[in-house]
Amino acid sequence: MTDREAELLEAIVRAPEDDTPRLIFADWLSEQGDPRGELIHLQLRAASLEAGGERNKVRAAENKLLDAHRAAWLGPIAGVVEKAEFRRGFVAMVRMTARAWIAHAKSVLAVAPLIDELELLFGEGEGGLGPEAFERRDAPRALVEPSRDHAEPVGRSPQRPPWARCGPSSSRAPPSRRPKAKRSRPRSSPSSERSA
Repeated sequence: MTDREAELLEAIVRAPEDDTPRLIFADWLSEQGDPRGELIHLQLRAASLEAGGERNKVRAAENKLLDAHRAAWLGPIAGVVEKAEFRRGFVAMVRMTARAWIAHAKSVLAVAPLIDELELLFGEGEGGLGPEAFERRDAPRALVEPSRDHAEPVGRSPQRPPWARCGPSSSRAPPSRRPKAKRSRPRSSPSSERSA
């Protein structure tokens, strides 16, 4: 990552609701020949359009870009997450197992510093890891609260993660920046349903 890219990304992280830093970054990416600049432009444009004809054309172009480049843009987390949604040019939603989150939180937050929705999947084969693990007062911080500033889990935290709905919502982050979370069970494959 170049110094200029880091500077542009920092401006976006400091003002995540403001589209201007995103547009500046998109223009810079386009100048570098990076198709992600076009994705940012398309997603911002689609967000401003009414449902219908033109928005559908913009979404089709967006989907074509995502089909071609999603794995590259997700980088090291492409094989770790079950689902990732790009919004306004950046990964904003991730679905993954709780165990994968524990192991890869740093990588996820490095690729997706603007994540605002994390869906953790709890299920059989997770070695007893369930939503209650996020409520334990002695849970490692890596489990409950990776730092958005450094993506470096350190120490221990007596608090549950703001992303996991294991109890009342965290009041530490303003509602507009508090990630939404869902608890789900992994979908079973048709073959595993037949053998059960």
